Amino acid sequence: MILADGTTIAAKIISASDSEIVYARSDAKAQTLPLSRVAVVLFAAFPRSSRKVLDRDTPGLLLRNGDYIEGSIKSVDRTQVTISSVVFGNKSFIAGPQAVALVLRRPPDQKKK
Repeated sequence: MILADGTTIAAKIISASDSEIVYARSDAKAQTLPLSRVAVVLFAAFPRSSRKVLDRDTPGLLLRNGDYIEGSIKSVDRTQVTISSVVFGNKSFIAGPQAVALVLRRPPDQKKK
């Protein structure tokens, strides 16, 4: 997870809604964070060299095949991500095999210059 201030947190995502995310680091209790503090949620290995694809001004979901679906988060659970898209309506994807990253806002090191 990449926070809006640039901090990264390695954790398992337990769930998320349109207002908060619940996560757990290894050997720790679940913690909650307001979604407004999160920039990107990564569901699969994501090379730092590929972070340019996060250079978006609109929230959405990056799929493993490289497609980006603009939309707002509906929910996340341990295995599934659901977004609401103007074009596609509510769509669900498997976190990891299908959905690589949920982009909520541009990460700090990706801000326009």
